[in-house]
Amino acid sequence: MTCSTSDNVVCKHVRAVKTFYVDLSFLPTGVTAVSATADTADADLMVDEVQVLDVDTTVDPSQGCAGSQLEAGRAILVRLSGGVASDDEVIVTVCWIDSESNEDCRECRVLIEGTA
Repeated sequence: MTCSTSDNVVCKHVRAVKTFYVDLSFLPTGVTAVSATADTADADLMVDEVQVLDVDTTVDPSQGCAGSQLEAGRAILVRLSGGVASDDEVIVTVCWIDSESNEDCRECRVLIEGTA
């Protein structure tokens, strides 16, 4: 299995705790995310934390689903742990409610490798 540089792919070792970001810069001007959730159907992969960024943040683009400059209120942090190595992707669905009360979601693909 190899890691891709695609914006919606996160690569994770089974023993790692991985943080990635979902970029919401496509939201209309002045609209921000006010709350967020994330989940997966994979019982072995844990979603440990989900939060809307409250400060502008610079990240390594390899952290999946995001560019390198993230704006407060327009990006979501997701932290994952666990998982089982497989050639199959795991889908993590990240959803948010924006400042205009709209609800939306994006899916990120997670590739899990390594030994426990």
